[in-house]
Amino acid sequence: YVVSAMPAEALKIVNEIRAQPDLLAVGGTNRNELLFVEASARLAQNDLSGAETAVRAAVRQHPRDADLLATATQVFLKYGHYSNALSTIEQELVIAPTNLNALVNQGFACIQIGAFEKAIPPLTRVLDLDTNNYSALLNLAIACLRANRLEDSQRHYEVLQKAFPTASQIAYGLGEIAWRKKDTNAAVRNYQLYLANAQTNTVEA
Repeated sequence: YVVSAMPAEALKIVNEIRAQPDLLAVGGTNRNELLFVEASARLAQNDLSGAETAVRAAVRQHPRDADLLATATQVFLKYGHYSNALSTIEQELVIAPTNLNALVNQGFACIQIGAFEKAIPPLTRVLDLDTNNYSALLNLAIACLRANRLEDSQRHYEVLQKAFPTASQIAYGLGEIAWRKKDTNAAVRNYQLYLANAQTNTVEA
């Protein structure tokens, strides 16, 4: 029902489950899926308060359940509630400070709310632990660019470009850096590379 954009029907089933104590005594996997469905359905109805209440209730019952927190994080990220996601991510990191997915999500969420400087430490931490985490590296390059740390951003983008020489997003980032540096030739070269590989209907194109 959630996938089919019928959140009200999904919540009817959630309420049926919650009304039956024997069904509530479910294993961790089903508990996480139940939270995913309820929070997703409420956010699909623009009921942020309801989703927050569902998450708080689940976490209160199982405060050390990292998978439950990760489920809440994914739902908040999916529906664009990045500040809420940061709250659950912080709780994930209390349980496991080196949780790479949580650190990557923290950096991504910070970028989305415009906290570019705050995005840099968790993404840097990921790369300290996993040098080939290209998702973290791309987000770090973006965060540095948005924070106007052009040299750092360029260094990260160039590492990415060696691994993905035709990736349009990387070429665009390098083009933006060159543009800000007033390096016309490099800007044109990277923008041409972007246009050669990107879809034509993007805002950047």
